[in-house]
Amino acid sequence: MGSRLLLGMHWPRDLVVATLISWLLVTLATWLAQRICGPLTPLREEAQEIAEREQES
Repeated sequence: MGSRLLLGMHWPRDLVVATLISWLLVTLATWLAQRICGPLTPLREEAQEIAEREQES
């Protein structure tokens, strides 16, 4: 993005707006994924296995 700015192909405002729109879309997609699929937490058995591995280290 910076090279296009230096070449005069984009205004700084274009880059700021594109970044904000991208952030908004990623935030919305993450929120929807968590609403539809549920929180991304491991199953109880997997959580116990992870805890055991951490204690070994």
